[in-house]
Amino acid sequence: MKDKEKQNKVFDILDKMELFQGQRAGRELWNNKPKEVQDKDISDFIKDINYIRSYLQDSVVLSMEEYEMLVNQYKNLEIKYSDLCDNYRLCKDANETLKQNIIITRKEIAEEFYDKVNENICVFQLENKNQEFTDGYAQAIADICGRLDQIAKQFGVETKE
Repeated sequence: MKDKEKQNKVFDILDKMELFQGQRAGRELWNNKPKEVQDKDISDFIKDINYIRSYLQDSVVLSMEEYEMLVNQYKNLEIKYSDLCDNYRLCKDANETLKQNIIITRKEIAEEFYDKVNENICVFQLENKNQEFTDGYAQAIADICGRLDQIAKQFGVETKE
């Protein structure tokens, strides 16, 4: 039986008890019944009372002590949740700082790499224009230097024109 059905049955039993035990006509009508019917009514009444007892025992009824214990447990959970949120915020902030540090470090490494490659390849090529290089070699160096400038700009490096 569902909880609502059990509750309705309890109310029906209480209504029946009120009708027969609370009125003179109910008692008088019952007194005129044969003994077997009265015995059955008494047996049914005991079953009904036991049903009500069972329903009440199964119902959640808290003492003040139990209620306060649950409130304290809830407060403890609330504190733990709050601590978790604080830790999450700290982790999130640390993660953002770490991301920024990585971006800065990547940029510094990219600048250093750009400076070395640019100085040793691109500038060398420009300074030695008078030397004979095959057209394919000169073009390859120019392509490398152009691509190097593009990659450096992606990392926020200021390129040297």
